[in-house]
Amino acid sequence: MVFEGKTAKKSIPSTDTIIKIATIDADGNKVVVEKQMSKADFMKKFVKPKIDMSNLQNQKDSVQKAKEKAAALEKELEVKKAKEIAAAKQAALLKAEEEKREKMEQKLLKEKEDAELLRKKKEEAEELKIKNEKEKAEKLKAEKEEKVKRDQAKKEDARLAEKEKDEKLKAVRARAKERLAQEKKDKRKKSPKMEKETKTKKEVTSKKEAEIDAFKIDEPNEKPAIPASNTTTRTQENDKKDNVYGKVRLFYDSLASSHLLSIPTETKMHYHAEHSEHLLLVSGQGMVLIKYKTHNLQANDLLFVPKGVPHKIINTGKGPLKILSIQAPFYDGTDKIILE
Repeated sequence: MVFEGKTAKKSIPSTDTIIKIATIDADGNKVVVEKQMSKADFMKKFVKPKIDMSNLQNQKDSVQKAKEKAAALEKELEVKKAKEIAAAKQAALLKAEEEKREKMEQKLLKEKEDAELLRKKKEEAEELKIKNEKEKAEKLKAEKEEKVKRDQAKKEDARLAEKEKDEKLKAVRARAKERLAQEKKDKRKKSPKMEKETKTKKEVTSKKEAEIDAFKIDEPNEKPAIPASNTTTRTQENDKKDNVYGKVRLFYDSLASSHLLSIPTETKMHYHAEHSEHLLLVSGQGMVLIKYKTHNLQANDLLFVPKGVPHKIINTGKGPLKILSIQAPFYDGTDKIILE
């Protein structure tokens, strides 16, 4: 049986058969090929099956139902996917909201901790301030009490100094009166030629006694520190009694005289009844007490001592104290009344 192409015009074989198939080769020549084929293969390859229309409609319905089912399933899958996406978005939103809430809680917790720390610092600062104020108040109270004690001690010292001053003044007055009395007694023993001079000096002595009785020491609030003298009475001469050594008269006339004094330690408290005196520090260090007021001297410092005013010169340095003494009128060394 020969077939050309795909259409068989002969009857369907009952058994296996050999068929010839005519084809065109690559060179364009017609070629016939024999091939053994079974009935089933023949039917499948060359015979179209008979179509059942009712069955075809059923198949179409089945396909349509399958399509509808597939579409429904696809739609269901899309809905499910959309729900999953919405659920995922909701979960993401919830997670973001939770993270935001946690961050807010952490922020609030940190602010609360910071506020608590600040409150503690303020309390500590307030406690420290109260403590410092208390210590300051206690210190001021202690200083005030100490000042009161010092004032009381100063008043007591002033009272004792005043008492000592009064006692010293009384002793000075007593010694001065005794000295004047002794001078009177000594003068009575002199020759009649000095009666006139004695009378004059008696008037001066009486006047000086009145000045001594009326004399008041104007002392500063704090008694000046007077260096202790370690000298002793040397001779009965007037200058040596006054601890003055190396006294040199420089210039003089009837109106004034100048002397260079060398003072190793200090002079006695004394005054000049008829002479005023200028004191000029030449070398050394010293101070002068005038009515118990202290005047510290440096080189070329000049002081004026009126007549009748008690004064005392003190050497405060290590070497000799040299002072230029200028007295008016002429001074012969006798007008010196020592009070100590």
